[in-house]
Amino acid sequence: MRQDSLAGGFWGHSLLKDLLRHLVHRGFEARYLAWPELRVRRVLDPLRRDGLVQSAVNTTIATLRLSGLFPSPLAALETYGKFGLRKALDCVNLRKSLDCPEIESGIARRARRFLPPVARTHGDDSGVEVRERRLPCRDFNFVMIDNGFGNYGRGYCEQFHLFPGLYDYLASLAVIVMHVLLVHRIAQNDPAHVQRRRAFFGTSSNAETMTPPLALVVEAYPKRLPHARHIQQALVVPNPVNRSRPNEDVYFLVLSVRSSQEGPS
Repeated sequence: MRQDSLAGGFWGHSLLKDLLRHLVHRGFEARYLAWPELRVRRVLDPLRRDGLVQSAVNTTIATLRLSGLFPSPLAALETYGKFGLRKALDCVNLRKSLDCPEIESGIARRARRFLPPVARTHGDDSGVEVRERRLPCRDFNFVMIDNGFGNYGRGYCEQFHLFPGLYDYLASLAVIVMHVLLVHRIAQNDPAHVQRRRAFFGTSSNAETMTPPLALVVEAYPKRLPHARHIQQALVVPNPVNRSRPNEDVYFLVLSVRSSQEGPS
């Protein structure tokens, strides 16, 4: 028998899964999970400082600056903070405040080692915080949604559950950056995932749902805006190909949201 088959059976055991989840809250597994991200960060940071490589977040920030849409200083929210090593750390030096909720308390505690004291890193579910109206402030001007794909967590799907409630926590001028899945080349899709996407985007077929026109995706978010706000501009920024997900094309959808009382820029 192959060694990886033995390992898969061992690690897939339900009791061991329960034990690992318990260890997350005590911080042991959090250290193990943080190591690959920290190792990548230590390799890439010097290259980024020398301008040899750019992260998707850096590219998005540069695009916003060129468009005159980048808010400064940042009052930022990263809805899925994890360790803060993937997204939050890229903009942490530009902020006046940074809120990073992370549902796993062990991971949230570990994140405090990587982020400066100004970052509010805490074990909480951003979806619940939005729904129960208990995010710490109502003037975020930069929101990063590093969402997953498919159905996950407490009945969540992509970032759909955050809208329209998230709009209530924005400053009069704000930017939302979120992952959007524009191409999904998998023959067998989860019917529940397809149903949620179809309801949110208003697509006419399952095929269109999993590879929707960009205009249809962009229009889905303004439809959920309160009357007091409007989308000033929408941008799409390519996200580097993830080799572990070769059948998906993921982009950053960037929305510049303005209070209607502000008038045109």
